[in-house]
Amino acid sequence: MSKVEIDFNNLKYNLYELLNVRPDADSHKIKKSFMKIIKTFHPDKNSDLEEDIYYHIILANQILYDDNSRRKYDEFINNTAESFKELKTSFNKSIKDIEKHLPSKNTSV
Repeated sequence: MSKVEIDFNNLKYNLYELLNVRPDADSHKIKKSFMKIIKTFHPDKNSDLEEDIYYHIILANQILYDDNSRRKYDEFINNTAESFKELKTSFNKSIKDIEKHLPSKNTSV
């Protein structure tokens, strides 16, 4: 059986948060949390949104339970977090540069 590569950019949720586990959780904790949560979101009982969450819960379990997939996901999360911080810093700097050219908020018209 071949492994399917998952594009982490398509995930809508943080998998650790979805399973309510810490990034350093062992496989036993991941499986236990998965079993507890999955019952709540079974698609036969819920809305389309909850069905989407159900799908992501299953993915979260598959990715985080497998050491190789989990390592790849952790690398993705860490790289994304850094690029997000850089983007946010750059955005804030751009806003400050633009505000220099705008009238002050305290200036009356």
